[in-house]
Amino acid sequence: ESKCYACMAIGSLASTDEAVGTQFVSMGLIPSLLQLLSVEDEQLNLCAVYLVDKLSLHEDTHPRLHVYRTVSHLINHEYATELPHIRTYSIGAIRRLCENTCTDIEHLMVKETTEFMASSCDFGDIERCRQIVSGICHLSLRHE
Repeated sequence: ESKCYACMAIGSLASTDEAVGTQFVSMGLIPSLLQLLSVEDEQLNLCAVYLVDKLSLHEDTHPRLHVYRTVSHLINHEYATELPHIRTYSIGAIRRLCENTCTDIEHLMVKETTEFMASSCDFGDIERCRQIVSGICHLSLRHE
C-alpha cells in the first residue's frame, strides 16, 4: 500500500514540477518502477503505470524511459480487465514518447506499439480512443 502512495505522490509532484520528475528518474526510479509492473497486484500496477505516465510528461525523462525499454514493458504487460485505467495510462505514456521527435524511432517498436494500441480501442472510453488516435498519428508521421 505504501508503494502505491509513493507512486501517486511522486506522480503528482512530477506532473507539476519537471525538475522533480527528472531528479527521480536520474536517481534510478525507472527500473524499480518497471519491477512493480511485474507484481501481481492490480492496484500497484495502476499506481506504477500512473507514475510512468506522469514521468513521460517531460521530454527530459524520455531518454531514460527508452534505455529501460519502457515501451516494451507497457505493451507486453498483462492488463487487468477490472482496472481499465491501467491500459489508458500506458497508452498515454506511449503517446507522449511518440510525440518526441528526438526519440529514436526504433525505441518505439512501431509495429508492436500500433498493434497494442489498435487492440486496446474501446469506443466506450473516449479518453483512451483519443490517446490511441493521437499516438498512431504521431507514429505514422515519424515512421515513413
